[in-house]
Amino acid sequence: MREALEFLELYYKERQAEMAKKEGFLSKSERVDQVKTSIETTGTYAHTFDELQHGARVAWRNAPKCSNRGYWAGLKLLDCRHVKSNEGMFDSCLKHLTQAMSTGSSEAFITVFPPSHPRVKTSGPQIWNGQLLQYAAYQTKDGVMGDPANLLFTEMLSSRFGWRGPKDGIRSEHDYLPLIIQSSPE
Repeated sequence: MREALEFLELYYKERQAEMAKKEGFLSKSERVDQVKTSIETTGTYAHTFDELQHGARVAWRNAPKCSNRGYWAGLKLLDCRHVKSNEGMFDSCLKHLTQAMSTGSSEAFITVFPPSHPRVKTSGPQIWNGQLLQYAAYQTKDGVMGDPANLLFTEMLSSRFGWRGPKDGIRSEHDYLPLIIQSSPE
């Protein structure tokens, strides 16, 4: 509850002037009451689109080791909290890539899928890859071919899922890894 109220305090401090002009925008006290009621009855609450986008932007803005954080205000949210299937997640990832590169220069996007529920002991949707586009890595007699940071992930794909690299069997240092998506833990 404390974290939710702290976030709302920050959100209203930074966004109220702009958002107050929008139809349906709740006053801070109305939204706090709504969130408290939801947390008390369900254990959680759902962010509005703008709250979620601003929260993602603030997280990027406050990431001290990120050299690109100066672009935090332009981060665009693709809200996919309604997506429940692996196919839907995959389509959303393709949409993310398409939109991010549609202008000819990469734009900053974040795609958000449904969260896990705090009262449920299982995890929510997951993308196993660290990034949507990554190169595989293969151990050779001469060292590692490809992206060494992905050697363990590539080996796990091989041992757990039987992935062997490109369909033509010709490995290179620029082989894209398959995207591993898990919409639910089952």
